[in-house]
Amino acid sequence: MAWGIKQSATARNNVTTELYFDETPILEDEGLAHCQVSVKFLPNPGDDAIVRVYATLDDGPMDTAEWDTQLFGEHVIEKINVGLATISFTVSGVYRFRIGVQSARTLESVTFSYRLTRQPTGASNSPQSGKRSASPKRSAR
Repeated sequence: MAWGIKQSATARNNVTTELYFDETPILEDEGLAHCQVSVKFLPNPGDDAIVRVYATLDDGPMDTAEWDTQLFGEHVIEKINVGLATISFTVSGVYRFRIGVQSARTLESVTFSYRLTRQPTGASNSPQSGKRSASPKRSAR
């Protein structure tokens, strides 16, 4: 399984409401996304950051796609006083997804990066058996 190149959404600063990143990865044929979200809290943060994953079946632009109203997944980034707080997670089993981040207090900055992987071309979707097929029998002459 080969991972693609690291892709990053536009970093955001001074986040005060739920923010959706400008990248909406599309997973294909049993695809998997390894995601990483980083948050820099203001000094003496008051609350954790919530990372939310939403899914859609639509191909259209992010603003006009029909995104699920119910979460596909949710993660918590615990508040810290110094440095970046980072969480990694995987997303699979959906066609397309987007990431939202919010906190009860202002977040100094947030970033979202990901790598996608796909089944190798020509790979079978069925499980492989560990058995070898019997060699053909030769007829006795």
